[in-house]
Amino acid sequence: MERAYLLRLLKKNYTLLDKDEISAAIDGNSFFDDEFQRLVKNNSPLLNDKESLPKFHKMCYNLVETLIGKFDDCKKSEYQLVKIIDTVVLILSLYNAYSAVTCPSLIYRLICEVERHDYLVLK
Repeated sequence: MERAYLLRLLKKNYTLLDKDEISAAIDGNSFFDDEFQRLVKNNSPLLNDKESLPKFHKMCYNLVETLIGKFDDCKKSEYQLVKIIDTVVLILSLYNAYSAVTCPSLIYRLICEVERHDYLVLK
């Protein structure tokens, strides 16, 4: 799946955060390390640098795996559900806003898992 196609799908079906909202939402989000939070808050050009993609993709891959692993726990706690879905929206928004955060296949997998678990993040 190509990035351009996935971006169209995201914009059509999801409410995404703009860069200012991303910066505010990532602040203090325990799923993201301090360095990545700082890069996002400073709107770093590294987030669009293809050379940075492997590093950021690995971080996002680990994050998505962690989130997917917690999806079943969300049925037990509304607080956990809100935190997880807020982070899912943040990841989708990061992918939309920055070209070197992760690969389309990971975002597609995340979308499939969210929908498979019937969590609503659509417009």
